[in-house]
Amino acid sequence: MLTSLSHRRAALAALGLATVFAAIHAMFTLTWTIQRRTPMSVKWWFDLRNDYGIPAWFTFACTALAGIACIRFGHRARRTGPMLAGSLFLFLAIDDATMLHERVGALFAESLSRTGTYAWVLVLGVPIAAAGAWSAWSCWRSLRNDCAACVRVMVGFAALGVAMAIEVCEEKVTHSGIRWREVDLLLYTQLVEEWLEMVGPVMVAWGAFDAAASDSDPGEGRRVPAPVSNGCGDRTQSASSAV
Repeated sequence: MLTSLSHRRAALAALGLATVFAAIHAMFTLTWTIQRRTPMSVKWWFDLRNDYGIPAWFTFACTALAGIACIRFGHRARRTGPMLAGSLFLFLAIDDATMLHERVGALFAESLSRTGTYAWVLVLGVPIAAAGAWSAWSCWRSLRNDCAACVRVMVGFAALGVAMAIEVCEEKVTHSGIRWREVDLLLYTQLVEEWLEMVGPVMVAWGAFDAAASDSDPGEGRRVPAPVSNGCGDRTQSASSAV
């Protein structure tokens, strides 16, 4: 079993890698000299907007790992909510890898063309956002006795929520005509959005794996009752509690 220190090192490494990907993308899109001198094939592999570039596959892996972590925690804590949250992350990983939401949105693109946002946001974005909000609430309920893990998971959900809000506004930003330092505002918002989509799952996975490791007795694999709150909650939980 990985220790909390190992989880921390792995998570910090993943956060660092996400930031490196974002920095490379920024160099290729926001600096004219590097942009002109870099081969198109290299830029393609590191473009955060490319659905099959290296950063995209990193995001797929992190999202799937967040799902596995939530399911593992829910199983060990005998709670249904985190396991359903984990299933949502696995669905999102498959969705991103197969571009499912874009394909579904394309079916309604013509009829929803005047809404000012992408068609998939109205068709799939609303139920996904609702499922994400419920998942965050469920994980918060399950992690209130583990303050550090709870904070990490909530930060992860918050990052993904902000990323989705940015994407909802992306079409309006595209046609806004706003520029800063001779660069369209869209390039900045896409950079932030894609970085948050990498950071969010990493934080969720970090918190959930830590919670799963501390939630069971290594000798028996059973949940350890937590009758005393550590400040993130004020209720007593037993081994049989469930969402």
